[in-house]
Order: sequence, then structure tokens, then C-alpha cells
Amino acid sequence: MANETAEDIINYAVLDAIQAEVDSVTNKPIIQNEVLVVAIHKYNAVGLVIYHSDDWINRRIAETSYTSDANKIITLNSNVDIVKGVKAMNADGDLGKFVWPQNDVLAAMRGETVSSDHFIYLPEDSSGNQQIRVNVASAPYVVLARKKWTLATIESTYDSSSPTSTPTDYRVIEFPVYSAVPAMKEALADEIRNVYGVTPKGNAAVYLQIAKNNERDQQAREIAYIPKHPMFEEISENW
Repeated sequence: MANETAEDIINYAVLDAIQAEVDSVTNKPIIQNEVLVVAIHKYNAVGLVIYHSDDWINRRIAETSYTSDANKIITLNSNVDIVKGVKAMNADGDLGKFVWPQNDVLAAMRGETVSSDHFIYLPEDSSGNQQIRVNVASAPYVVLARKKWTLATIESTYDSSSPTSTPTDYRVIEFPVYSAVPAMKEALADEIRNVYGVTPKGNAAVYLQIAKNNERDQQAREIAYIPKHPMFEEISENW
């Protein structure tokens, strides 16, 4: 099931917040340009908070392969926000023994001292992509990461017949967390109410908690083995 677009969420929020007139043909609220600009600004602000409020499944990037360059530098893809872990690969393409979990990765990216065989802090490249220095040059690694929040925009070149040409336009971009859409709608509607002097309903927090509970119901549970057996021992950070 496709996620709702920013336009879908904004239409709901504006209609609910300030009872905008509805177009009889499209059945969408007629939104004045100044209201739309405010709504998109608030959508981006509220959306970022909700997106970062939990470890949503939709934020995860599948393990991605990288190869360090001659200077032992890995330049991460533009959609990477938070690196959760890095692991070296051996010559056969299997996972190697070096593991750097999130605490070491983030410490290095903040410029804090970590073990010399871990990471060295590097500034972003000229395109704004994060970089990390690993311990071997020209070697394969896999990186587990989280996606960045992408801002919704108003693109003058938007064409409904070619929406992929303007992927961040509010009529195209989808809200990335399906289960949190109701919370996003309620939170955005309240923000618009605040702008236009209408009393907020205050339902967003309840809806967001429901979304988080639903998300956690889909997570893998810890499995207890009784009796304990060495083949099921916990994997440590140094695995």
C-alpha cells in the first residue's frame, strides 16, 4: 500500500483546521497560496519531529555495500542520516570479523576519540554526503544506516503527467511512515490552527503512541532459550 503524499496530509489538515471550501470537481479543499506555504512549512517541521520520534521500520536502509577508497574513506549515500553499524567483508564476500556499532560510529562522526582501528572523523564531502575512514584501503564493507528526512517542496516545474521529474514536490513526495499518518495529520492540523487562532484539538500525541505501539508489535521479539545452549549465545559488539 502506497503511503499518503504530503498533499493528502495537507488537504486533510487544512480542511479539518480551518474548514476550507471544497472544490466540487476534485473534492479537494481550495487552499490559498499563502495557506499552502504555511502548511508545507509546518508539514516539514512536524514531519521531521515525528520521523525522528521512533525507530520506524521505514527509516531503515538495508545493508548497503561500499568499497573504501585508496585513503580508506567510505563516502555514504546521500540518503544516509544515522549510521548504525559497519562491518568488513572478506575476500569471499562473507561478513568479516570487524564490527563497529552505532556508539563508535557516532562518536567518530562527532570528532570524539575512538580506538585507532575504528573510525576517524571526516567532514562531509562537497555534495554534503557523510564520510568515514575505516581501517583498510580499497576493501569491501557493509553499512547499516537510517534514512534522512526529505523536505517537501513546491516545484514550479511540477507536471502531473511526469511526477518523477519533481520527486520532492508536495504533490509527489510520500510521508514515509505509513502507521504514523493519522498522527501526522492531527499534528499538522493543530499547527495550522495555532497559526490562524483556532484552538488545537490535541489528539496527535495519542495517535502517535498508537502508531508506535503498532510498530513495535511488528518488531522481532527477544527469544529466550531454556535451557540455555552455547550455540544460541548473544552476539557481542566485537563479533
